[in-house]
Amino acid sequence: MTQRAVPGHVFVVHGRLQDVTCDAIVIPTDTSFTVEPHWADVMGVQGHAKPAGWVEKHFGPALAPVKGERQLFWYLDVTDDDRVIDLERLGERFAQLTAEIVAGFVVKEPVRKRAQHLIALPLLSAGKGGHAPEGAIASLLPTFTRLAAEHHVDFAVVVLERERFEALQRRRLGTLGFSVACPAVGSGRARAVSPTTPEGKIVHRGETAPTAEDRHVPDWMGPDGQAARLGRLAAERGLSLMIGAGVSAGAGLPTWNSLLEGLRERVSEADQPLVKDMTYLSALDQAELLERLITPDNAGPNDATFGHAVISTLGLDGKTKVRPALGHLLLAGLQCPQAVTTNYDRFYEAAFEGQHTLSPATAGPRKAAALPYERPEAGQSWILQMHGDAEHPESLVLSRSSFVSYDSAHRPAGSLFQGMLMTSHVLFVGVSFTDDNVLRLTHEVADYLGASASDSDFGTVLTLGEDAQRARLWKDHLTWHALEAPESVVSAVKEEVEKSAASPAANKPSAEAGETTKSEAEKRASEWELLLPWRARALEIFLDIVAMWAVAPSDEGSAP
Repeated sequence: MTQRAVPGHVFVVHGRLQDVTCDAIVIPTDTSFTVEPHWADVMGVQGHAKPAGWVEKHFGPALAPVKGERQLFWYLDVTDDDRVIDLERLGERFAQLTAEIVAGFVVKEPVRKRAQHLIALPLLSAGKGGHAPEGAIASLLPTFTRLAAEHHVDFAVVVLERERFEALQRRRLGTLGFSVACPAVGSGRARAVSPTTPEGKIVHRGETAPTAEDRHVPDWMGPDGQAARLGRLAAERGLSLMIGAGVSAGAGLPTWNSLLEGLRERVSEADQPLVKDMTYLSALDQAELLERLITPDNAGPNDATFGHAVISTLGLDGKTKVRPALGHLLLAGLQCPQAVTTNYDRFYEAAFEGQHTLSPATAGPRKAAALPYERPEAGQSWILQMHGDAEHPESLVLSRSSFVSYDSAHRPAGSLFQGMLMTSHVLFVGVSFTDDNVLRLTHEVADYLGASASDSDFGTVLTLGEDAQRARLWKDHLTWHALEAPESVVSAVKEEVEKSAASPAANKPSAEAGETTKSEAEKRASEWELLLPWRARALEIFLDIVAMWAVAPSDEGSAP
């Protein structure tokens, strides 16, 4: 399946460039090749060598190309002989750079098994380019969108300053044809940010602006869509988060099944026959068996406990640096006051802290408190590590016995999650709804509220792929929003799986008729694995649009 079959997307991310895991990073400089010292935090180097052909091209790789190696950093001259550059010319120069970067992607798969390659960049014309952010944004966003479609790559425009991030989001709404006539937070009136043409030019009074329909913007991205609804809830601080394993999969962490597979390899040779085939056991019982077999006596040298073995298998033992997924950055950018996660990592906290690097001390804590290990200060955002975390391996909830004893051992944590369900709208992201604790606690809230609740819809679930049966089970209490891969990808994957199933090498003898066949369950599992990166990308795109609508309009540029 090729990544070039689907047009790319332009993400707008609040955070630090060095926190984004991507395939290429663009570093802005000038014609004299003055690289500012702060880029050392991103690149990890102090010295900078001018790329070959700099005088002619005004861009190039940070290092001499090595065959088969990923070229991560690229320099771009965002000036005109060290003077302010025309934005149209800058766009043309960036287009040439993009073409050269993409040419190198042909021999390299996207990082972390992502569906599409990702190019990250700061606001190119803010700073070195000499332009005010608003004007630069209006001009360059359409260029990024066009290049993403032409080259089938994703872009992430990363902005650390919150004010500029919000300005960029408002301008995005204008480029999509929306006048942003949505109520501002705490205001009884609607304020509108001036729309723009597809080329980024502001439409003034008396001129006709292209509509969202003219630009072929899908309904779900519009003001009446699910993303806008969630964005407005976030802007009003009425949205809470429930973060599941589907988000951390984007950071390269294994899925539940892959985790169990990795733990099986840590079982002693003598006990391997017991774990060779555990399909007849539920996932919790598989974990229970593995916990009993992986002991300090037969575990690896660093696996003092089963919890340590789990953390090591996940790659969270600190031996390698693991950055947050794009999904963590997008979720943290919503600035929700409270969140819960069943994951063991601290990626959400890392993303949140990175976004508040420039926050003054007077603005309050720059990090989200991790409950139950830290106590939040007044007004401080927090996240509950509902099933333990990597820094406390002994606290992990994974096996059947730990789930059975959860209520007695972790009752306050469950109560806090239930309180969040009752007092806010909860966005479930990357949650499979097979977790026994989450199911029980949510059912209890649904039963407690009953028909007396004025609004029985207390949450929205974002699922990777269709899940019609669970959607029907929860339709009275949760809004179910399925995120699917593009139709062309789904069709190609189904065709690929069918061909594989028909191949003799992939088949096994049928117990009934001696035929070679691949079970429907196996085919569904294969489709799931192949579609997962694309569905994860669909989740990222949805969260990006939620963040766009989560920014309230400003008075600047408002329609009178």
